[in-house]
Amino acid sequence: ADKFRRAGFFQRTGYPLPVNPIRNITDGTSNTIAVWESAGRDRVFLFGQIWAGQTVYAEHNAWAGGNAFFCYGWNRDGSKYGPYAINATNLTANPYSFHTGGATFLFADGSVRYLSENMNTANLYAMLTIGANEVVEVGF
Repeated sequence: ADKFRRAGFFQRTGYPLPVNPIRNITDGTSNTIAVWESAGRDRVFLFGQIWAGQTVYAEHNAWAGGNAFFCYGWNRDGSKYGPYAINATNLTANPYSFHTGGATFLFADGSVRYLSENMNTANLYAMLTIGANEVVEVGF
């Protein structure tokens, strides 16, 4: 079960997708994100504006095979590894919406929550793993 420790709820390690049973979610289903919205396809947006010269990769496009996603923090200049992960860009299928201030997320317990775009990126990443024993304190 250790190989699942830092995995997300749905893993993309090959086809068909391997089973990741609920029992592997030791961080708790109410603390584990299963799915998020990533709006705006097939255009690329950066902080609410169309990002000229960028193309959504086929594997990140809506209804693409596998719907692969990567969640990066972004800077306002469009460079990776910054402090913003929610509503920064939909280029790599990051959480992205046209709602003011955040996006909606489906958790492994079936609840749907609205998370702030100002949320600490480290907390968001912690909520993407199923068993890394991170303690996340976020007001919902």
